[in-house]
This record gives sequence, structure tokens and C-alpha cells, in this order.
Amino acid sequence: MSFFNLSIPGPAPKIGFPAKENRVQYLVILTLSLGAFLAAFDANAVNLATTIFIREFGTDFFTVSLITTIYEIVMTVFLIVFGKLADLQGLKKTYLQGLCLFIASSFLCGLSWGILPFIIFRVSQATGAAMIFSSAPALMTTILPESVHGKALAWLSVITSAGFCLGWGLGGLIIHLMGWKWIFLSNIPLGIAAIILGKKILSEPVRKTTHQPFDYPGAILIAFVIGVFLIGLSIVEIPGMSDLVLGFIFLIAVIAAVICYGHLKKCPDPIIDINLIKNPGYSVALAVSVIVTCLTVSVSFLFPLYLHEFEHVDYFHSGIILMGSSVFSMIISPFFGGFADRHGSRRVCIWGLFAILISMILFSVIPIASGFVIMTGVLCLFRIAGGAINGPLDKVILNNCPVESRGSGSGIMMTVRHSTRVLAIVMVEIFFGAAIFTVGISSTGDSLISETNMSLFSDGFQMFFIICSCLAVVALILSLSIREKSTFKPAE
Repeated sequence: MSFFNLSIPGPAPKIGFPAKENRVQYLVILTLSLGAFLAAFDANAVNLATTIFIREFGTDFFTVSLITTIYEIVMTVFLIVFGKLADLQGLKKTYLQGLCLFIASSFLCGLSWGILPFIIFRVSQATGAAMIFSSAPALMTTILPESVHGKALAWLSVITSAGFCLGWGLGGLIIHLMGWKWIFLSNIPLGIAAIILGKKILSEPVRKTTHQPFDYPGAILIAFVIGVFLIGLSIVEIPGMSDLVLGFIFLIAVIAAVICYGHLKKCPDPIIDINLIKNPGYSVALAVSVIVTCLTVSVSFLFPLYLHEFEHVDYFHSGIILMGSSVFSMIISPFFGGFADRHGSRRVCIWGLFAILISMILFSVIPIASGFVIMTGVLCLFRIAGGAINGPLDKVILNNCPVESRGSGSGIMMTVRHSTRVLAIVMVEIFFGAAIFTVGISSTGDSLISETNMSLFSDGFQMFFIICSCLAVVALILSLSIREKSTFKPAE
């Protein structure tokens, strides 16, 4: 019997994967993680070359910023679309097509002769990344036995995170030694290896059988809604941006969302299955994921600010501290993924969220003047807790999707996470600013100072993490109702 049709009898393994299938399963994980690694690596490495692009292409900062902004928006817009398409045409096919498009686009980016073709090739690259990110988690949970889903998804998360981290470190080294073009050209050997491995190792899971055509109107509508919403969020903090313009953009997004919802209810096989969203096992775990993403972005945004402005730690040592805490998360993630496979994801999620709540409370009550050693200890606790629940939470989300709809489930999950990251950055800026403003107001209502000082920063920091503690409480309560098994009811 082939590995891909294998049903493992008896109790779950004590640790790791079953001995006989160990090698093949790790090859599956490696193959699917390589694509995610490359997409994550490029996302951060490109940001290091901003000033080089300005000089080489003879353009301004705003135009160059489109290289990153458009990449993120295009990738997020297409995640749901390609997730649905993967269910119809095949997860393996979509993943390999995404890899081929990403690698071809990387090659063209490396040969770019001007800013306009470079941005166009980045759009193409982002489209390939969307195909990779929407299909890889679904393909992993469909090919591999359920008894290893937690550990497998944890490894996918670890390798993707490693891509983001190395994008800063290794990407900078590549730019320094070889030039910015090699950020893209260096993708080609690994990408070709992933394609060859994918063709040999991966199998094509069961496809969704439907006589209905692909929902093109729904795909256009949902892409428009997400795109307009993200554009609005991206420009909300631009100095001098008119409230009227912002209001108009978000009004368009709301009207389009209403039209899209009406279409989804009427369409026989819509781009987003409403019944999947209504499934409490899926939606509750997804809501928990949204809150965890918000908290992660909040910590990632504010902790470097604390190190630079309050502790006067230089950028190099700040990077070492932040990267070191992320390494803790990467080390712990596969262990807890395996633990969830043996003892249940719900238990890991509850205890992980409890630890996240403790870290949020500590951030809110410990004076930041206590020293960066204590604060860094709290940061490590948060990173470890976050790493512990990555794999188990993804396992709950995807296992609450039927096999033939996991592409859609994965696409929705990744879209929500990417959109939440953008939203969370804006919310941090707004709420942290509001927290500083609030603690800087006297009993008469007059502002005590005109700009932030260290005392206000400290008070605002603690007040903001009180808000984060409340969010963590909500996530912990929701985790109590997490369902391990699918309760999905397909549309009649």
C-alpha cells in the first residue's frame, strides 16, 4: 500500500512521525515548506533594498514603497480565489503552478530594467505566492495522516518564520556581497528543487466534484472588497490624508461587501462557502487566530519601540533580542505540534492562550523601568506560547473543513491573517496613540505636554497592554469551545 493511502492503525506514536514513513513525510513537509520559505524570504529581503531602488531606478520613496505595498495587497486579494480554485483543479496542481509562476517572476525581477516592469513582475510574483500560501497548508493536511497534522503544520510555520527572519539577515548579506538582483535570482535553485520534489513526492488529493462553473463574479467581488479595504488601511495614517477620502474608500468597500454577500447567498457554488463560515468548529478557531495575530503584531510593533526609545538599545542588539525570542518560538513549535497530535489540540490551545494572557498582564503591570532583562523575559514567554499554539490551532481550523474544501478553508484562513496584520498595525497606532493622549490629559481636560516623554510612553505602554489583556481573555474563552472534529454541513 502506498504511503499516501496509508491509514495508521493503533495508538498515536509517542514522539515524532511513524518510523517507516518518517522520511517520506518529512520530504512532503520540506517540499511544501520550501515554497512558503521563498515567498516569506523575499517579502522581507526586498525591504532592505529600498534606497538602492530609489537610486538605481531614479524614482522617489513613494513609488518604491509600492513594491512592498502592492505585493502584500495582491497576495492577500488572491488567497481566497486560489484556495477555491485549488479545490476545483487540484491542490498539488495549484501549488506547483504557484511555484513555477513565483520562480519565473523572480527571474524577471532580477532582470528588471526599470521601476514599472519591476512592479509588474512583483505583482506576478505575489500571485504565485498567493497560490503557494493558499494551497500548501491544505495539501499538507490532506496528504499526511491526521495523527501528524499538528507537528507538520508547526514545521510549516517554523520554516515560514525562518524565511522572514533570514530575509533580514541573509538578504542583507546577499545585497552587500552580490547586489539586489540576487535576492530574486537566488530563489531559482531552491524553487526548481521544490518543483522537482513536488512532482515526485506529492500526490493529488480528492477534488471537489461539481457541475457548476467557477464563480468568476464572486472572485472579482471578493478581490475588489479585500483590495479596497486594504488600500484604505494602508493610507489611513498618511499625514494630511482627508477624512472624506478615507470615508469614501471604506464606504465603497462596505457597499461592495454587501453586494458580494448577496451574490454568495445566491450562487450554487460560491467562491466562499457560507456554510463553512457558519461551522462553529472552523469559525471559532479562526476568531482565536485573528486575536493571536493582533497580539503578535502589537508586541512586534511596540517592543522594538520600547528598546530603542526607552532602553536606548541600538538596532543591531535590538534585532538580536527580537530574533532570539523568535528562535524560542521556532524551537518549541514542533514539540507542541506533536504533543497536540497525541493529546489533542484543544488542550494545547487553552494552555498556550493562558500563557499569552499572563504575558499580556505582565506587560501591563510591570513598570518598563524594571529593565529590559525582565521585559525580554516576558517577551520570550509570549513567543513560546505563540509558537506552542501555531500548529495545533491551524490543525483545528483545517480539520474542520471537509477534505474537498480545504483549499477554500486554507485560503480564507490565510486571507484573514494577512488582512488582520494590516488592520492590527493601524489599530496599534490608533490605540497606543490614544492611550498616550489619555494619560497625558489633566483633570481639567487640558493636555499636560505637547509631545510624548518617557513617563507618558510607560503609562501608554501599560494601558495599551491592558486592552491586549482583554483581547487575550476573549481568545481564552473562545478556546474553551474549540472543536477537534469537523461539524461542517455541506450545502444542500
